[in-house]
Amino acid sequence: MDSAANDAASAVPPSVVSAAEETLAAAESVGDHLSHVLAAAAADPDAVAELPPLLRARAFLAVAQAATSLLGGTAPSTLLLLVAQA
Repeated sequence: MDSAANDAASAVPPSVVSAAEETLAAAESVGDHLSHVLAAAAADPDAVAELPPLLRARAFLAVAQAATSLLGGTAPSTLLLLVAQA
């Protein structure tokens, strides 16, 4: 049985493993930064309200896209409600 596991592990090229590890690290980084952005917005909601309209819309879009990427299967309308409540 161990031989089959070793064969399966060696079937994945090291470059694929490396790319998967880099992707995981990037996703974790986005999650960390997203939580900081949401915490900052919750701490001072007026800061977001004071942004010019296009910049404010761009910020909300970036947060929504990051959340969609992290949560994958969650419906976009649910994500918008989560962001609006934060």
